[in-house]
Amino acid sequence: MSYEHVPEASLVTLTRQKENVFVEESRKALKRQIEDKENFENVQHNKVQLTGDCKSIKIQATKYNEKVKENIDNLERNEDKPTFQNLSKIHNLLVVDVKDTHKSKKVTLINENNLEEFLLNLCDSWMDTKIFKNDTVSIFGEFKHRTCTANDTNNVIIIVNPDILVSSTCVSEAYGCMRRAILKERISSGNFNTASAILGTLSHEYFQDCLKHNDFSSSYMDLTLKQIMKKNIPKLYFANLKESKVIKELSERKTIYHNFAECYIGQVPKFGLGKIESIRGDEHSLVCISKTLDVEERIWSPAFGLKGVLDASIEVKVLENKTLKKYIMPLEIKTAWKEDHAHNLQTILYCVMMNDHYKVDVGSGLLYYVKSSNDQKAGKLKRIHVSVQELREILKTRNEIVWYISNRQRHILPPMIKDSYVCGKCNIRSTCFLYNKAFEKGTSEESGVVELFDNATAHLEENHVEFFRKWEELIKLEEENMNQIRPQIWNTSRSNSDPTQSLYNMHLDLNSIIEFPGSTGLCQLNCKFFQIDSKGRSLLDTQFCINDFVVVSSEQGHYALSTGFVTEITPDYICLTLDKKPRGGPKHATDFDIESCHSFLGLQDRSKKEEIIKNPLGFDLATTSYRIDRDELTSSIKLVRQNLVSLLMDDSTRRLRQLIIDLDAPRYSRTFSTLTNYNDLKKDLNEDQINAFELALKAEDYALILGMPGTGKTFTIAQIIKALLRRGESVLLASYTHSAVDNVLSKLNGHSKEILRIGDKIRYLLNEGSTIVSSMKQHK
Repeated sequence: MSYEHVPEASLVTLTRQKENVFVEESRKALKRQIEDKENFENVQHNKVQLTGDCKSIKIQATKYNEKVKENIDNLERNEDKPTFQNLSKIHNLLVVDVKDTHKSKKVTLINENNLEEFLLNLCDSWMDTKIFKNDTVSIFGEFKHRTCTANDTNNVIIIVNPDILVSSTCVSEAYGCMRRAILKERISSGNFNTASAILGTLSHEYFQDCLKHNDFSSSYMDLTLKQIMKKNIPKLYFANLKESKVIKELSERKTIYHNFAECYIGQVPKFGLGKIESIRGDEHSLVCISKTLDVEERIWSPAFGLKGVLDASIEVKVLENKTLKKYIMPLEIKTAWKEDHAHNLQTILYCVMMNDHYKVDVGSGLLYYVKSSNDQKAGKLKRIHVSVQELREILKTRNEIVWYISNRQRHILPPMIKDSYVCGKCNIRSTCFLYNKAFEKGTSEESGVVELFDNATAHLEENHVEFFRKWEELIKLEEENMNQIRPQIWNTSRSNSDPTQSLYNMHLDLNSIIEFPGSTGLCQLNCKFFQIDSKGRSLLDTQFCINDFVVVSSEQGHYALSTGFVTEITPDYICLTLDKKPRGGPKHATDFDIESCHSFLGLQDRSKKEEIIKNPLGFDLATTSYRIDRDELTSSIKLVRQNLVSLLMDDSTRRLRQLIIDLDAPRYSRTFSTLTNYNDLKKDLNEDQINAFELALKAEDYALILGMPGTGKTFTIAQIIKALLRRGESVLLASYTHSAVDNVLSKLNGHSKEILRIGDKIRYLLNEGSTIVSSMKQHK
């Protein structure tokens, strides 16, 4: 064993050796090397501490052939340590110059806080990194004389523009087709309403609920299944799924989940049951999930420029070499039977994000296939290890994605792969071809998939493409402006933040929390936050307004614990409707030890606290100091872009293109006989309102009604809805805000018993006794 090539002042971790004999051989090799050096008179200070449950050795070297540094210390109990974890990290250095040479790319950086200058040498495959002046970088690695070198043999990691958070799904899917991954990142896909997507979502929810409550008993699973079905009836309707089919499918999953719990859930691994496959290819391990830390845990990781939602964060006990070890890991659930390498990469990225969020080394994760190709009765559970080499390549891919989605590359996409088999199976190929035609002047002959390209774009006229190009550019400009706001959440502290945009030292009023068990999305619960030590400042002096989208984080640096909207604001408190309970970030258990025991409070641990008995939401809610930031709802931009793309997709939207792009005049019925039965609805309308009323009822395409505030638009719309209902029509009423919908509904109270209110009511006059709300409950 030689240390000849260990870089100066670097920290190299040799991990995951198969046999304990390796540890002994490593110690002997180190001893021989030290004895060969005449200048090692203080060798007695060097130490190698070996423990029975350890498989890794840290070697710290400072010169190639001259010196092995003292104190090779503290062999870690946990073997799964990504080697970059203990390297120093420099945050957000600004690129001021980039020079390409034959052997490296030399990047000059400065720290904007103190104007200190650094040099970064990118060698080997790092030379391909797309990095330019005015970019920012985060560097995991050691600097010597303010110089750092990244190559294929050391463990230096470079994150370009870390303020751009790329979803882990996008990065993992980029290995199949980067163009497809980036388009899916930009556009809100409509595939979530397909039958397979709905079934997958419900299967996830079913398993997560049982895992969250640590209850896989038949009675609890039956109850959970009924609740899930009741809550998701609208989704079944949109996907044209029959309730009986879904119940049958989930009932089959029930058996699999119960078997999974029998094999893998408990306080100690079960011999003969808890054995899992390791992707590393070594001997199978016995494991058990001993604790659930969270489900659907959202993590924003500005350190690595990543974001994602973990299916579950868990504590796992692993029996290896007759030693029981404890780790925290992500659990990624896949309901499809087909295994994909992208799933392994996604699990690795979740490990990295947990590493940043929990501030401990997370070296492996669990990947669970509910349906196994081998017909395993409990599904298939695999352990995915993090290797530094693979992680380095994954993060290089993340950097490349950022180059394409950054402001600099406004409409440049990765090239099409031009493969008839792959493109033929792609569910967004029409979108891909549309961008190719609009921004890359692509043709069917150049596409490599002539028939597919023509089928997707032959119906488009030049003015349609020009319309798409114009509005896509405008959407991109708005998106760029929105993206400048979010990084302020993690880049600004309390002392230098804008007090009108961010609220600090906010505490949750436990008695104000109202949950909506049947709700989904961003409206899971209502709650109230009040400010401690406001120093007389009123919350009304901020720029927070009702219906603003907000992000709730802890002041300890755990971002986006919850997101939602402002529903009320007073001088003393602010009320929010949120997608999730803001649990306050990870909390150490009493036996936590940074070196040997990564133990955190789980969902069940929190329920045992005395404070929880008084309030079942978690003892840490009242003790956590939160910050609330105004943000932009980026999903709205994705939806707008998706609507634009859908307008140009195929012949099903031909009439819409004629009206919106070609500006064909809308059609109106020429007969007035159908309007004679509405005199009672028109009697309270003035002449202009009657004209608008009749225009709307004659419209075959659309009618536009314009009126200044106070001219009676809301009342006119209510009368039009009454007329349409009398005609036997179904009416969908939509608006930008809940309050606007409620203003119209308040004028319909008592008129119809078949009004279904989707979303949250704002107006208090829509009380529990009203026709609207009671009908909503009946429909559920």
